[in-house]
Amino acid sequence: MEPGIALSKLQQHLKSSNQFLPLDPIGGDKRSVGGIAATNSCGPLRFLYGTCRDLTLGMKIVLPNGAIIKAGGKTVKNVAGYDLTRLFIGSMGTLGTIAEITFKLSPLPDKSLTILLGFGSLDQISKFTKTICTSKLVVSRCEYLNNLFIQKYLENNLISESQHYALLNIQGHQANIDKAFEQVKKIAAENKAKDYVTFSNSDEKDLWNRLTHSFNQGENTCCFQISVPQSQLWQMLQQTEKYSTENNLPIFIQAHSGSGILNLYFREDENGSKLKSHIEYLRQDAKNLQGNLIAQSLPINLRAPDIVWGKPGKDFNLMKTIKSNYDPEQLLAAGRFIGGL
Repeated sequence: MEPGIALSKLQQHLKSSNQFLPLDPIGGDKRSVGGIAATNSCGPLRFLYGTCRDLTLGMKIVLPNGAIIKAGGKTVKNVAGYDLTRLFIGSMGTLGTIAEITFKLSPLPDKSLTILLGFGSLDQISKFTKTICTSKLVVSRCEYLNNLFIQKYLENNLISESQHYALLNIQGHQANIDKAFEQVKKIAAENKAKDYVTFSNSDEKDLWNRLTHSFNQGENTCCFQISVPQSQLWQMLQQTEKYSTENNLPIFIQAHSGSGILNLYFREDENGSKLKSHIEYLRQDAKNLQGNLIAQSLPINLRAPDIVWGKPGKDFNLMKTIKSNYDPEQLLAAGRFIGGL
């Protein structure tokens, strides 16, 4: 498949064969599949289907010197030795240009149901989510949303008294969905959920579309992604909420509860020095929990590599060696990546 195709056009083409590519990154419909692979972007569907790396079987890459190499293949068990697809996915276009990709597809689900549940405290929602993640329930998406995110991006006054929300998606045959829904309601009641509402058909599709396009809905919005071990997710959420309150800084939070990834949004009304201090503080919080913060959207004057990516870690010398081997003349995306790679 040619990587320049938009994800939305690819999904439309696959639909005629009753298949789809289970990738749904923020703003994904308008992004090319090659760009999604180059940034290793993923969204809520990661919970069940995995990341872009997990779904990529093979690719063809054009190197800066014009050489064309192939990595992986067209079947799952096709790699002997190093799997170079994993090297180029997430390399931000700094090692080579992706010219062709082979993905692992999935059949379109027969039915789908989404449940939004409101909770009064982080402790309640964390216990609920941990129970869901460790149960035998087959859940496709498992998201955390704070009250600010619900009110601003989903424009819905659902369960308006709640401060924390769990958004679950269950796919499959109707009988299995009904059974799983009953189990979800039982677990929710045990963890004192305040209320719930369900979405299906066009309402469900509209909800997830608004969620994955949330970043595009606000002007002058800064976007940050924090990645921590899943076991540290709720600690990171607690510290972020505390920082938001203490600094009178509204932070709109969407988190992939099953993977430890948080997407944070706030407006860039702050002056540059204050915005930089927010980034540094939250990044240090993430590092203390064995994670990191990456700035995905910033004012132009703050887009230096150290601000966007943070300071390079112990593996930076290895990254420089790989870059020098694949692109010794620094022709591709020079300075785009961490440490100015």
